[in-house]
Amino acid sequence: MDWNITVVHAPGALSADHWAALRRQSPGIYGHELRFVAETPADSVSGAALDHALREILRTRHVRLSTAGYHLHTLDAGSPLLHPGMVVLVSAPDAGPMRWCTPQLKLCIDSGPDAGQLVPLRRGNTTLGRGRAAVRIADPSISREEAILDVGTRAVTLHRGLTSNHDDAAARLITEVDFQLGSTTCHLAAEAPEPRTPQSWPPAPTVVDAQPPEGKHKMMLAFALVPLIAGVVLVAVTGMWFFLLFSGASALIASAIFWDGRRKLRHYRRRVAHAASSWASRASGSLCSPGRLTRDLRAGREGSVHAGATDGGAPTVRLGTGLVTAEVEGGTSSPLETAETLVTAAVGITLLPGEQTSIHGSERDSHRLLRWLLIQLTLNPAPAECVIVGGQTVPEVRDLTRVWHLAAEELAQVLEREDRPSAPPGLLILADPEVGRWISPAIGAGWHVLTPGAAHSGVRGWAVDLRSHRVERQLGDGSSEITAENLSWDGLSEHTLQEQLRLALPHQARTRSAQQIPDTSTYPLPDQMFTGTATETLTAVLGRDAHSRVTLDLVGDGPHLLIAGTTGSGKSELLKTLLVSLCAEYGPNELGLVLIDFKGGAAFHRIGQLPHALGLVTDLSQAAAERTLEGIRSELVRRERLFLDAGAGDYCEYRHLCPDRPLPRILVVIDEFRIFSHELPDQLDELMRLATLGRSLGLHLVLSTQRPQGVVTADIRANIGASICLRVRSEDESRDVIGSPLAAEIPRNRPGRAALRTPGERPTVFQSAQLTGHRRLRLRPEAHPGQPTPPANFSEVIAAVGKAASEQSQRRLHTPLLPPLPETLIATDRLDDEATSPLLGRTDDPALQRQQDLVLSLQEPQSIALVGEVGAGAAAAAAALTAQLLDSALVPDVYLLDGDRSLAGLGHHRRVGSWLTEEDPAEVEYLLNLLCDELTRRRVNTPPDRPRRPLLLVVTGYAQWNAAAHSSVPNMDHLLGTLASEGPQAGIAVVVCGGRELAMGKLLSRFPTRVYLPLGSSEEARYLWPKLRSADPLPGRGVLLTPQIPPPGLAVQLVTEKPHVPENPQPGPAPPLTVAPLPERILYTELPGDPALSACADPPPLVGIQQFTGAPMSLPLGPVNLILGTAGSGKTTCLKLLHQQLSGSFLLTPHGTGPAQPPEALLVDDAQRCTAQRHSEIQQAVTAGVPVVATAAASSGLFTQLPWAHAARTEGSNVILSPTHRSQADIFASIIPVLSRPIPGRAVHLWQEGPVMVQWALPEA
Repeated sequence: MDWNITVVHAPGALSADHWAALRRQSPGIYGHELRFVAETPADSVSGAALDHALREILRTRHVRLSTAGYHLHTLDAGSPLLHPGMVVLVSAPDAGPMRWCTPQLKLCIDSGPDAGQLVPLRRGNTTLGRGRAAVRIADPSISREEAILDVGTRAVTLHRGLTSNHDDAAARLITEVDFQLGSTTCHLAAEAPEPRTPQSWPPAPTVVDAQPPEGKHKMMLAFALVPLIAGVVLVAVTGMWFFLLFSGASALIASAIFWDGRRKLRHYRRRVAHAASSWASRASGSLCSPGRLTRDLRAGREGSVHAGATDGGAPTVRLGTGLVTAEVEGGTSSPLETAETLVTAAVGITLLPGEQTSIHGSERDSHRLLRWLLIQLTLNPAPAECVIVGGQTVPEVRDLTRVWHLAAEELAQVLEREDRPSAPPGLLILADPEVGRWISPAIGAGWHVLTPGAAHSGVRGWAVDLRSHRVERQLGDGSSEITAENLSWDGLSEHTLQEQLRLALPHQARTRSAQQIPDTSTYPLPDQMFTGTATETLTAVLGRDAHSRVTLDLVGDGPHLLIAGTTGSGKSELLKTLLVSLCAEYGPNELGLVLIDFKGGAAFHRIGQLPHALGLVTDLSQAAAERTLEGIRSELVRRERLFLDAGAGDYCEYRHLCPDRPLPRILVVIDEFRIFSHELPDQLDELMRLATLGRSLGLHLVLSTQRPQGVVTADIRANIGASICLRVRSEDESRDVIGSPLAAEIPRNRPGRAALRTPGERPTVFQSAQLTGHRRLRLRPEAHPGQPTPPANFSEVIAAVGKAASEQSQRRLHTPLLPPLPETLIATDRLDDEATSPLLGRTDDPALQRQQDLVLSLQEPQSIALVGEVGAGAAAAAAALTAQLLDSALVPDVYLLDGDRSLAGLGHHRRVGSWLTEEDPAEVEYLLNLLCDELTRRRVNTPPDRPRRPLLLVVTGYAQWNAAAHSSVPNMDHLLGTLASEGPQAGIAVVVCGGRELAMGKLLSRFPTRVYLPLGSSEEARYLWPKLRSADPLPGRGVLLTPQIPPPGLAVQLVTEKPHVPENPQPGPAPPLTVAPLPERILYTELPGDPALSACADPPPLVGIQQFTGAPMSLPLGPVNLILGTAGSGKTTCLKLLHQQLSGSFLLTPHGTGPAQPPEALLVDDAQRCTAQRHSEIQQAVTAGVPVVATAAASSGLFTQLPWAHAARTEGSNVILSPTHRSQADIFASIIPVLSRPIPGRAVHLWQEGPVMVQWALPEA
């Protein structure tokens, strides 16, 4: 909110030219002033900042700036002397503060047409009158020189007349005793009056402290006169005079009764008159006079000064004094006598909305009365929005916050405003009769209209007749009733009004704040931060109420706080103000914040950047909330040990006993506590247990929720000390929080309005403060509108606090809550930079307040199972671990069973002994058997103290292996389980990755170390898991279980980013065990050499490589050799390979011509299709001892079709290509391995030792 500043200068402070230049830049209405505008709320500006800004504009440092007699730079923010419209005096540097010093004795013009003057009196004569007098009083009822005041050494004497020699007219005056001059009331004032408190109108009726006389004395008088009349009659009739004795006695009795009744009536009337006088005195005290108001304004008190009174929230103003009927209660239903209740008292009227007050009289008198009404409205306990239209401009109105002087054409916009406060009513003063057309629209809009002249007919209101000195109440139906007569009205001159308005500026702001909560409030960051100590108090700034700034001490008023408020009520802003005010006052070694925000972190993510923040948990991470509570519990246990060692009973005692050991208080803030209680019901009891323990250990809770009903249990209420309730939907919700319906009455257009209840106190309504940073105060000339300065945003405020903490080297010496695990982890993110073992992940132990690297030590190997679905990070973690091992200096032997192909990029590394998939079941079974044999060899032959070469078996995609185990490798689980459980003692480590199938099988029980990864797993699948702590659904985030870490385990983040593996690894021997799957295609030139064949004179042909070992495979030829296979299995290609290697061989086709002479070897293709003639030729070759190699399709009648092939059963080298059924070897009575799909060139050689799988090579082109 903008506020104006007036600058004046004392003689000699600035040169005439300098002041003229400043006037041209920043002129004011008056020639002796400069006017500036500060675009910052007044309660957030300190005197030092204003002093600095003014000196820059004045372009001089060698002056003294003061206001109200106080040095400007000494005033703190929020001082009552810093207010809109304040006046700053520029004086010479050697001049002291200039305070207003006047003589002690003053003449107060208390009431009358020219009231409100407070004239200093000095010794001697002072003339009072209407003309050329020393003290001029514009009262037509007094003469030009009405009286002379003679101020002597012993007394003050008032002489009425022209001279002071008329001793018969002289009267000695006493202070505070009124004397009358015409219609003006005056008195002498020596000291400041006692402060007044706001009053309500009208005063309560005064009760008569006497009973009215009973009416039965009249009947007793009548009965007493009966004997008197009877005696007279008897004397007349009988003539006997003794009957007159009875008549005399009756006369005496009657006289006694009569005079007793008169005495009681006089006493009762005196008591009624006394009660009426008492009411009149209270009425005059409720509505101060103009003179009393001036005395109050000049008293210089810090409290508020009020004028007028209130009636049901509407302003009541004083017109003057007059004859009114006092409100007294006489203890009888019969009306009291009018003569006793008519008293001279203050006359007041209540300005209700939608009514009109008309003032009949001369223009001069009407304007004087309107000026008096204006100053009363300005300082009324119920401040009203007041608009003046027409009349003479009053410059002093410019700085009033709720008074505007408008032109007639601007009035329409004001009447159409929808944001005008509904109570108290708006007041419209139409000082110009020409704008009377606006009376009806204004009354219809709910304004109270004050006008000089006649009132509109049919309108309720007041008619004040200054000529007949009468006040009437207009009832709206054309009728009226007189409420006051003999009115002696009060008025102000222009000069008096201007003086009172200037004096009222600071009090007008206080009056408004003392009775009305501000619509906005600001909290500026202190110039010096982190100056507080949390040993005894922990005080937060909340905002401002109707009187002052509202703070909350979480130690004295807590220790815990509940905040409730519906959406849009300003709850998050209040939390920000509370937390930032604490962070600005207390350093990180005095206060730590734990922030739990279930709205995604929007409210606290910037506060989480401060060094005070121990942790920020959002609704995206329930696991983090559980981790936070566990960390807090661990911190409380640590503090219990500290207090026990120090002999302290609580936090305060510990801080006093150990002042050199900083121990910050911990403030746990939970926004949207309802979500916390619903999502984490198991943690609610734990939270309450921490709250109970935290009372003496320096722990405080701030719970924030939209609706407390059903969430705030009895246990929670037992621990809550203070409660804040912003706007809620119903009175029940408000009572549930603060025990009062106040919060339900907060309007929707007042965000930030709240009610605070502390233990043993009634709720206090306040306006939450908005944060402002350390922006430099800038002033601009009032005459030159400038661009408004945007308010400081929350980021700037947080940056200012963080910068101050950095400049002062404020940091935590102990962190009870470690930072959360990273969402991703790479192999180089180690906590221990000197470690060499491959990094598997990082564990988090909030109970012990530590985080550790999870490594796979090959000196002490272990078997690990990574349980998680596809995408959970298990395969990525296995790949990252393998890549680290391949690049390490330990030279391990690595074997990969890659069911999901996640390790395909590592399969050709020189240190990888095997890379197999589920399509290689035979190789897998062979490898596992070799590894089990290696395990046995190491356990039997290797001494315990001899180092073993590390060996790692990595299994990924266990779901594929589980399916293959049922058909191809039935003993796979047994072999893996043996390696996993017994291998670590022999230097063998096994890492297996799998999901539901791994969790359901028996294999998992053989792995002592397990990591469960919840990402992507179903609730049904997690039923198979142990009861674990919650973990965030992130890739690689899981829970670690080991024999030393039982359930619920520890949270762990696995390394999921595979590091780069160099093509040239560190030197070292290749793995001694190598099992590779047979290639589906190999050239003859790619076959390895066979040293055993090179020594033979006539070596057999080399045809391919063997399964498992990859050794070269030759084909020794017998008399008859058969190559059997289906079409497309590569039979012809096999014959071409043999034809290229066997010199002198002949390749015979079914329809081709035979050899001209016997060949060295006869190769027959598709022998089943040969003719009988061709079979005969083949038989001749067999008989001649020529080796025959024939291809055919395997069938049960093969030897019937090839009668020359019987020798193949006993002496030949037989091959079956691409066997997919075991029946293909029935003719040889052999059991062979079969393929899941045909592979050209893949063959089974039938040896006497057993079948051997071979991949035949392709012949040279």
